[in-house]
Amino acid sequence: MNKLVSATVLQKYQRKSFNQRSRSIAYLTFGSLFLAAITVIGTLVGEIAITTNFTQKNLLPQMSHLFGTDWLGRDMLSRTLKGMSVSIYI
Repeated sequence: MNKLVSATVLQKYQRKSFNQRSRSIAYLTFGSLFLAAITVIGTLVGEIAITTNFTQKNLLPQMSHLFGTDWLGRDMLSRTLKGMSVSIYI
């Protein structure tokens, strides 16, 4: 009888955690949503990724260009997102 009472008290205070199946489903859902978001954002970027602006070449990362710009003045964040969405399509 005493063992039964102690077992229920321990079970009451035991931490609830995800089992392996629940974790797998959560990871799969998160991964799918992440890939879908990258794909949608990459298609919305459009021409911004290839538009050159020589007045803004080789800028360091800042608020207007989070990844900076390359030697042709193209925004590296938009180029990265566009390239990832193309890779996901393939």
